[in-house]
Amino acid sequence: MSATRDAGALPGGTVIGVGTIRPDAALDVALTLMPMMVWIWDVVRDEVSVLTRTPDLPGAAARRVAEFIALVHEDDRERVRAAVLGALAPDSDDRFQAVYRVRDPSGRVRWMEDRGVVERDDAGAALRIRGVVLEVTRREEARLELERQESFLARLNDVLPASLYLGDLVERRVAYQNRAPLALAGYPPDEARALGPEGWRERLHPDDLATLDLRLDGVRRAADGETVEQEYRVRAPDGTYRVLREHQTVFARAEDGAVTQYLGLVQDVTEQARLQQALDGERAKLGAILEHAPAVIFLKDPEGRYTYVNPAFEAVLGPRHTVLGRTDADLLGEDRGRSFRENDLEVLDSGRARHYDERVRTLEGEFVFRSAKFPVLGPDDRPVLVGGVSIDVTSLVNAERHLRESEARYRTLAENASDLVSLHTPDGTFLYASPSYARILGWTPEEMVGRVAYEFFPPDDLSEIERSHLAVLNRNPMVVTYRAQRKDGSRLWLETTSYPVMDDEGAVTQLVVSSRDVTDRVDAQIALRALNEDLEARVEERTARLADLNAELAALAGALSRDIEEPLNRIRGFLNLAERRAQGAIDDRTRTYLSVVRDEAARVEGVAGNLRDLARFARHELRLSPVPLTQLVVQVRSDLEPLARGRAVEWAIQDLPTVRGDQILLRQVFANVLHNALKFTRGREPARVEVGGEVRGREVVVWVRDNGVGFEETDAARLFQVFGRLHGDEFDGSGVGLASARRIVNRHGGRMWAQGSPGAGATFSMSLPV
Repeated sequence: MSATRDAGALPGGTVIGVGTIRPDAALDVALTLMPMMVWIWDVVRDEVSVLTRTPDLPGAAARRVAEFIALVHEDDRERVRAAVLGALAPDSDDRFQAVYRVRDPSGRVRWMEDRGVVERDDAGAALRIRGVVLEVTRREEARLELERQESFLARLNDVLPASLYLGDLVERRVAYQNRAPLALAGYPPDEARALGPEGWRERLHPDDLATLDLRLDGVRRAADGETVEQEYRVRAPDGTYRVLREHQTVFARAEDGAVTQYLGLVQDVTEQARLQQALDGERAKLGAILEHAPAVIFLKDPEGRYTYVNPAFEAVLGPRHTVLGRTDADLLGEDRGRSFRENDLEVLDSGRARHYDERVRTLEGEFVFRSAKFPVLGPDDRPVLVGGVSIDVTSLVNAERHLRESEARYRTLAENASDLVSLHTPDGTFLYASPSYARILGWTPEEMVGRVAYEFFPPDDLSEIERSHLAVLNRNPMVVTYRAQRKDGSRLWLETTSYPVMDDEGAVTQLVVSSRDVTDRVDAQIALRALNEDLEARVEERTARLADLNAELAALAGALSRDIEEPLNRIRGFLNLAERRAQGAIDDRTRTYLSVVRDEAARVEGVAGNLRDLARFARHELRLSPVPLTQLVVQVRSDLEPLARGRAVEWAIQDLPTVRGDQILLRQVFANVLHNALKFTRGREPARVEVGGEVRGREVVVWVRDNGVGFEETDAARLFQVFGRLHGDEFDGSGVGLASARRIVNRHGGRMWAQGSPGAGATFSMSLPV
């Protein structure tokens, strides 16, 4: 089936398709002003007629519907085909509508909106569809961009670490917020929203309530673009206070200029407040140090004018108000001030700290100051100030003058010292050895000089001595203990302190070494180490003994279980015989007695079963694998559902970590503990059982908390003893379940403990390796 083309003329227009479509004036205007086309599809002959003044619209040259649909974007094609077939269906509303994409010959994707109406014959068969296609590329691209922006803003609100809200002053409500401000203080999001304004006020620090009451007055008075800011403290769930900072700005005004809506942003600035407080404290400390330091401390600008001096400076050159803003030349005279200025310029030009000995003459005499001058850098890393710390070394300089005079006295001390004193070249060659070398090592000083120190050490200790030697050559004093060899071949332990002697350039020129005989001390340390090793061996032996005792306990539990089962079986048998013999002759009291005996036998059988489990768990070989605790706890809860049937029980199971353990044994642990929680919450309406956990370092801590009868804290240890029962016959049980659970946890290398209070419930906690 084919279509013909009739280029029926319209003024300024183009007609494509079978037959001629004569537009009225309104259609002519629409075709002229908008990228659209009018079409008629003859369904019976599958012929398409098109009228458009935009011949480059995709589909304008289509002869059949299949050709037109082939132009539709592959992702939209089936949807458009389905829309066409749906409109042709007998039970349709005879309307066709679709928005879809097409690709023009250049490959550009364009959006089209197509609407049509089905015409039918008297029998209801579709004859033709009349429709119009309008290009809506700009509209759809704008819609998609709007969706992308809305998605971006939604994601931004989700990840923004702040509470963003829109407040309505007219209706006195919050029109929008991404999260409740209380969530910033650590409250769960749902709880934070549920608490509302009253919960917010209740958790404010009492001293900050007035600040909160005044904040809206500030917003009402604010100009457009102005930000109102305040800080207040909010109590967190753990009782501590978080510092929140709120920024508010005008969002909308009424016709009279009154503020109707405002935009607020609340941030948790607790850490910033803590850091600011710490910074203020450090600044106060620094100020106190500067003001009370015995050293002279000062700052100068690049022109050499003093901008800061501490009290120690005032003690040298007078009160600071007579110093600030003046130069060294002003204070000391041109000649002396010139040398100070040259030193300052050298620091500024080099950008590095320098050390100088500077002389100051006052009415009290001449003083020598050893100054460390350094550049203070600005934001562009260029020096903006010269800082300095100067120490009065007048006494030191005088002492240096006397040092040479006292050198002979120091040599005399070394000659008579009981320790070994020596002087070496950087490679370790002896330059000097004290006379004590002959007494302690057997070599005279003359025999030592010229020899390298390495000759006197056992080969096994050379690597440690080499490391010490290298450290000293790197200008680090070292203290090491090592063995040395006497002249007669015997060995002793020496504790040696080595110091580098450096020249003005910082190069090591000599090594000063002082050694002391510490043989007795080292021998004592060796003996102590041997004693510790013996103690560790004993601990291992006792640990093995404890393991044997555990095995014996498991065997005993198994034997007790078997010994109990035999008489129980006989009791049940004789009860059955007695009932059959007596038949209808048993009165109600006797029947009650027999029932009590049977119930007690069942309870004892349960104890035997628990003992059997205790023995089995002790012998069970651990098969370690990753165990997802959340899944495990949910399965155990499902197993225990029959116990909770007919009761109001609220379960709260958090997302739990994964641990490494034996899944079978851990399942038994949670079965025992959760069964315990259900048992001791009997009578609570509702009963609540909460399971939570978290990773703490290299272990996982899991807890099971209930609102049951609880227990005295002093009785906590008894809970984990075999047959340990705190509530007598008020609650059923054998007193073995928690003991088994604790043994399983211990076998995993963890621990188990309990906390509780009478009438306030109990919490059972356990730690397991990650």
